[in-house]
Amino acid sequence: MKILSAGLLVGVLGCVVSAQNPSQGMAAHNISDLKLQPLPDAPACFPAAVERGDPARGASIMIMRCSAGCYVPRHWHPASEEIMMIRGTADIRIKGEKPVKLAPGGFLAVPPHHVMDFSCTSESQLFLLTGGTFEIHYVNDAGNEISPQEALATGRRSAAAKKK
Repeated sequence: MKILSAGLLVGVLGCVVSAQNPSQGMAAHNISDLKLQPLPDAPACFPAAVERGDPARGASIMIMRCSAGCYVPRHWHPASEEIMMIRGTADIRIKGEKPVKLAPGGFLAVPPHHVMDFSCTSESQLFLLTGGTFEIHYVNDAGNEISPQEALATGRRSAAAKKK
């Protein structure tokens, strides 16, 4: 049933991305055929492969793998994100919202410009649909934008993020 749910979601998401770019034809992939690679400005412990679309130019669907303990510091995206957890668990904190724990089959929609952090509590795999280009803008505890190098240098949560 979980495989059917994930497959159904990918089909629906594929229709959404295809509707935004009707020139794309049919696509089929097995996870074993995909080569996951680090994304620009993202932690190396969170590689991805593009299933559909082009994250540098617009909406896309990516499959991502996250190692246990991998942490994506406070950041925001200019486009919406929709996440469907395939396996594993993750803790997500979105500024102004209650913390979210995603488990297999879990779903999370995040509007553009919402500050969040993301932590995999076990080895995880997920689908990510972006509503536009995939960009990461990191912020410090005060909400000021910082460079990816500065954000990723610590590799762990800030004191403020741990408290929330």
